[in-house]
Amino acid sequence: MVPRGLRSAVTDVAGVEVARLSLVPPVYVTRAMAALRTAEPVPTTGLDALLAAGDAFASGAVGGLGVREYEHLVSRTSGVPLTVVRRYQGKRLHWCAGARSREWRRLHVSALGSRATC
Repeated sequence: MVPRGLRSAVTDVAGVEVARLSLVPPVYVTRAMAALRTAEPVPTTGLDALLAAGDAFASGAVGGLGVREYEHLVSRTSGVPLTVVRRYQGKRLHWCAGARSREWRRLHVSALGSRATC
C-alpha cells in the first residue's frame, strides 16, 4: 500500500479527476531505468504480443475504453486538440501495422532495440 502523501490526482482541463498516480522513490526510478537501458532488444515474439495488443485496442475496448473514448480522454487530460490526438493515434497504428513485415523488423528493431514500442 502506498502512503497517502505519495498519491497524486491527474485532472482533465476542466479540473475533473480522471486518474490517480502513485509516486515512487527516485532510487527506484533510477534503478528501473538503468535496467531498461541495458536490456536486450524485444524478441520477435514480444513484438508480436505488442502488435496483438494494439490490434485489440484498435478494434475493441481496453480497460473499458474504446479508441474514440481513449482519444477524448487524452485530449481532455492533456489539452491537446482532439484532431491532433486522432492524427497521431492514426500514425501510431500505421507504424505498428508496418512492424508486421520482416523488412521493417530488420531495419527498425535492430536499430531501436528495446525502445521499439507501439
